[in-house]
Amino acid sequence: MNSVKRSEREYHNKRFTEDPRKKISIFYFLFNSINKYYSDYIEKNANNKNILEIGCGTESLAVKLVQYGANVNAIDISDVAIKLAKENSQKLNLNINYSVMDAEILEFEQDSFDLICGNSILHHLNIDNSLKEIVKVLKKDGKAVFREPLGHNFIVNLFRKSTPILRSPDEHPLLKDDLAKFNGYFKQVDLKFYYFTALLALILNKTIFAKLSLQILEYVDNIIFLLLPFARKYAWQVCIILSQPKK
Repeated sequence: MNSVKRSEREYHNKRFTEDPRKKISIFYFLFNSINKYYSDYIEKNANNKNILEIGCGTESLAVKLVQYGANVNAIDISDVAIKLAKENSQKLNLNINYSVMDAEILEFEQDSFDLICGNSILHHLNIDNSLKEIVKVLKKDGKAVFREPLGHNFIVNLFRKSTPILRSPDEHPLLKDDLAKFNGYFKQVDLKFYYFTALLALILNKTIFAKLSLQILEYVDNIIFLLLPFARKYAWQVCIILSQPKK
């Protein structure tokens, strides 16, 4: 394991024992829409499928997916996260295959999975190395879906620079060039962008107007992204749906 991987493991092991991000959890209401889109897509494609969840952490979707008859393998570089996830699945009497594994070296047979998913994981990885592995283990008619942060928004980047303790040293929110790389590995790449003007809803957090303002601003964002495609890269988050892997 190289120094970058060791650093990532150490950071996430610490995160899953004494999570510094709890301090900003009050802002997570902003992510309801993208979380729902991401989880709904996976659940709609989960019935009796072989699924790989990359970077499962301790709050793995696998617990829900097995209820759809899915055969789920879930991996994470953090041995602490896998230990806690295994303990939780045992308490619930669920059969989930959790493994400590590097997402850039997937230890599965070729064409093993119908669906591969990950929540905020690719920006911790080398994009080309991880996509090569994903294409290898994904079936020809399989799909992959990821939710990731973007790195072009000045306000978000300013927040990132002022709170380095909240992220690992080697993570890199995706840039326009990173998004372009997906086309080299998949024939079909669909991107759904979130949170441009909707960031303003954070100002009204903890008020009775927070939810309504967020809904209005998300509607505004959708119009902006439709009419002004160049603005999409300034979104905070993107949901990526990949199909037709180039074998």
